[in-house]
Amino acid sequence: MGGVQLILYESINFGIQPLLPPIYTINMSIYEDQVIQKITDRAVFGKKKYGVTLEREDLTTLDWLEHAQEEAMDLALYLEILITKEKANE
Repeated sequence: MGGVQLILYESINFGIQPLLPPIYTINMSIYEDQVIQKITDRAVFGKKKYGVTLEREDLTTLDWLEHAQEEAMDLALYLEILITKEKANE
């Protein structure tokens, strides 16, 4: 089992209130731990590289959609590469 314990709190006004008692806790798997660590590392990297977090107000909805589309297109390319390599290995 992984080492991270996720504690979920009741949301009030769309914010997390850490002083409230937890609703429940979840012991995370090693895979979830790894993803959480990668998200944390990426957030630190992004803050250092761009000087902002995702809590920014300078992008429009269209900007966010275009960023997401670009990321999705990159993902499609990565998947195509891996699929092509797997088929070649059959």
